[in-house]
Amino acid sequence: MTQAYKNVSDKALQSALKALEKNYGKDFLDKGLASSEDKTIPTGHDELDCVLTKSHGGLYLSGICELFGAEAGGKTSLAMCIAGKAQKLGLHCMWVDAEHSFSVDLARVNQCDPDKMIFMNMTEGEGEETRILNAEEILDRIFKAIWSNVFSLIVVDSVAALMPERIATTEYVESKVPGEMGRIMSKHLPKIAAACGNKECTVIFINQIRNTFDQWKPTDTTSGRAIKFYASQRISVDKVGGKSGLISRKDENEKEEIVGHYARVKVIKNKKHVPYFDNLEIPIYYKEYLEDNAKKCFDLARKLQVISSRNGVLTWKKADDVILQAEGESEFLLLLRESANEGNLAQSCVEAGKLEKNKDKKSPTRIPQFVEKLAEKYLQESVSNNAIDQELGVTKKTKK
Repeated sequence: MTQAYKNVSDKALQSALKALEKNYGKDFLDKGLASSEDKTIPTGHDELDCVLTKSHGGLYLSGICELFGAEAGGKTSLAMCIAGKAQKLGLHCMWVDAEHSFSVDLARVNQCDPDKMIFMNMTEGEGEETRILNAEEILDRIFKAIWSNVFSLIVVDSVAALMPERIATTEYVESKVPGEMGRIMSKHLPKIAAACGNKECTVIFINQIRNTFDQWKPTDTTSGRAIKFYASQRISVDKVGGKSGLISRKDENEKEEIVGHYARVKVIKNKKHVPYFDNLEIPIYYKEYLEDNAKKCFDLARKLQVISSRNGVLTWKKADDVILQAEGESEFLLLLRESANEGNLAQSCVEAGKLEKNKDKKSPTRIPQFVEKLAEKYLQESVSNNAIDQELGVTKKTKK
């Protein structure tokens, strides 16, 4: 049995569009898209940029993003890194410091210029009349800031620190109504999401995992489900445990100094690209740390599992032969630099990138161009050294 579909001619379509525009104005309808290319803000981590948008550009511009996870995972540092990249693009950023814990030093470590950042005032009035802004007032000001069409990125740190009016006032009133913050977010997020899409602005909500006595899910966050529904992208950020999850270096006195940690990042929701269910590991830094070729190749080798980790011991094998093995990252990098094996490790990464194990991933690990050049240089030097060794061997036999 064949189905009958509605048959509308182009003439009838144009007539209907004219009638609608006559009643509601010329702005009522748009035919087609103005641009099919998504505008993005880089996150500072290439692997994360690749899985967030089709254009591999990073965070989607014109939507709501939620960064959530347990404490000390690296959510604020990642948000600062995104803000720094936005500033380099010439975009204006606003930081809503609801936790009153913005660190200037941490911002600079993440290439974010605090002098160019606009901070929303969390209080109103002067002297004895000073009062703390409640959640509804802050969300309303965020909406007006978006609608001003000046800001391209607004970071709220954090949702858990936003307070309902009864808590923000000096006279605390106990509430017996559950889900108070959830209703506040449900009330304001629809217009914030609409404003983001209209004015090309991204709002990052930093949020914490919710832990209740009766039930707990790793993706449950504070303030209800509103952000889940209205977010274009949701990213889970958690700290990698153990010694292998720490980034360390030797100081001038040869003492080991912790400069950062690895964060396990997972894209839970993404409306702008195909789903990606695997974990990514990105470095989160607390102090200034300049990455050299050894560190860059090391991070790539960990992603490609060229370097394995077990009980804090890092091992690099090649054809079942152990090339390097050390306890902790700083010791491994020290051996890698002393042995000048960066080119060899780069070659191992290039080979691992071509394996079916990597290609079969939903989002394969890309090999950066500098790693390919480093591997090519290593191969050329190896061929040259082998030719010299063969020539010396022939010379020795001739002399005999």
